[in-house]
Amino acid sequence: MSKSRSRAETLEDVAERYKSEQRQQEWAIEGWLPHLGLGVLFGRPGTMKTFTVVDLAVRMAVGLSWGGLRLREGVVAIVAAEDPEGVEARLLARAHELGFPWESVPIVILTDPPPINSEEFVTFARTEARAFGNTPISLVAIDNLSATFDGRDQEGSGAMSSAMRNARHAANALGCAVLLVHHPPRGNDDVPAGGAPIERAPDLILHQTVDGSGEIRITARKVRAGPIGGRMLMRAKVHRFEIGDHRQVIETLVLYDHQYLPPALANARDARDSAQRRDVIVEVVERYPNGVRTSVVLEELKSRGFTVGLKTVQRELADLSEAGRLKSTGKGAARKHLVTGHRTADG
Repeated sequence: MSKSRSRAETLEDVAERYKSEQRQQEWAIEGWLPHLGLGVLFGRPGTMKTFTVVDLAVRMAVGLSWGGLRLREGVVAIVAAEDPEGVEARLLARAHELGFPWESVPIVILTDPPPINSEEFVTFARTEARAFGNTPISLVAIDNLSATFDGRDQEGSGAMSSAMRNARHAANALGCAVLLVHHPPRGNDDVPAGGAPIERAPDLILHQTVDGSGEIRITARKVRAGPIGGRMLMRAKVHRFEIGDHRQVIETLVLYDHQYLPPALANARDARDSAQRRDVIVEVVERYPNGVRTSVVLEELKSRGFTVGLKTVQRELADLSEAGRLKSTGKGAARKHLVTGHRTADG
């Protein structure tokens, strides 16, 4: 039996308590999302976030790993708030492609549940999960976060704080992890929309992108219970099959070729990608003897297949200036960047 926590402890007391306890983290997604944890998966529209949720849900429900990461097997409840029929077709395709009969995949699709901040939601999810007997719920995935807002402004800090509390309550009440699908704010792809509350509250923040070659990248921007920076790589392929006596055809994408990069390998790849981006940035800036604005550099990088946001480009420009390869003039919207040695027409 572990030693109970006292209301006042010295650091020595804390150390002794830790020594006497068997502290072992339980995971919904090994190394990333704790059991009872709150996670956010965000990315721009079209980056295949729903396909990721479907892939993860089926693998978790049937006890498979995810790119080598162990998953907590159990019932998965998906709140399909955005495109229920699309989610249904993708779930059928994912289970079929993996070779699992649909009746053996314990997934519940919730298309019109009570608000997530209500006790009714907890009761509703538990009731639906009983279709699979006593199998515990492992994950509630909410696609997307707008399902928690009831039409309120998602950018306001008060509304977002409330949404995070509600999602955490659902995790604790249902005894499972909760994963929220979300989007970045307009003009900055590097962070989830919602400001400080959504950056502080989750145990896990995953950023999903798709590069010019079609490679899907899911990067851990925040991992409260483990090392930050790991990455899952995947690709998508078409899966087509027939269902029912009328041989109805379902054709959709499924994810494959999963590869998990631990933080050290992901960081090494980031360093290589950053070096390539910086060379292209210098090349772009060289074409503008009178200077070029950050927004133009960003759009040029995107047109060449780089998956970047405003903060990343600002950081790269600052690093290039510090290294002496570029210089900047002006402030705010008038700020321009030049190759070292060039002068603007007005300066």
